[in-house]
Amino acid sequence: METGDSIQRDYPGRIEGKYGYLVLTKKKMMFIKEEGFLSKNYSVVFNLPYNRVQGYSTKQKSNLEIIDTSGGSQTFVSEVITSNIEDALKSLITASKVAVPVS
Repeated sequence: METGDSIQRDYPGRIEGKYGYLVLTKKKMMFIKEEGFLSKNYSVVFNLPYNRVQGYSTKQKSNLEIIDTSGGSQTFVSEVITSNIEDALKSLITASKVAVPVS
């Protein structure tokens, strides 16, 4: 993870049938796939800076569609109500656009 970035929220769920976590940091969102039962392995499926998020919307109570600026999209099937994720995402995207003074 980049300097100055840190995990703010994470949500369990699936993308393309793969179980893992939608991780929201100060600067980006990632989906980290979890595999294994006794021995866990993790890999990043996608890594999307907030400035490349074109939009997002709830498709059902538990489905969040994420659209990037290149026209690609991912559908995150959440284990929690997606409105909670949308609220956190909106707040983090807004905060990431705030200019930070350079000292």
